[in-house]
Amino acid sequence: MSVEQQANQFVSRSQGAISNVSSTNASLALASVSNSIRSNTITDNLNGKTLHLCVDVTTAFAATASVTVAVEGSLDDTNHAVLATPETNFLPQNTGPRFYSIDLTKVNGIPYFSIHFNGGKGITAGNIGTTGKLSFSYYTT
Repeated sequence: MSVEQQANQFVSRSQGAISNVSSTNASLALASVSNSIRSNTITDNLNGKTLHLCVDVTTAFAATASVTVAVEGSLDDTNHAVLATPETNFLPQNTGPRFYSIDLTKVNGIPYFSIHFNGGKGITAGNIGTTGKLSFSYYTT
């Protein structure tokens, strides 16, 4: 089977309940009950591609207000900037997967990426509680 005929596969990143995660883990942005969840650093080459993303809430969060899903980029894996916000009205109290396609065809030279739920540089995080669980999955084309 040629490369063009092979099916794309999602790469999955899972995160357990926020209350069970140490805030010393550098891949997560955890503060109080208005926590945000950031994926581990993604070093796959997303530059110049379309990112297909799934955010799957497997256990509902306590929040009833909408939150933002953002894709962040970084040159040094320390300082992050929001490259795209595929969702600004995500309702974290609803379970199930949500799918997005994000155009990164004009993004070049950024070696580190992350997916950020309920936060990101310059985005105010809402109060989502500490009982929810979610997973991030993605692939590129």
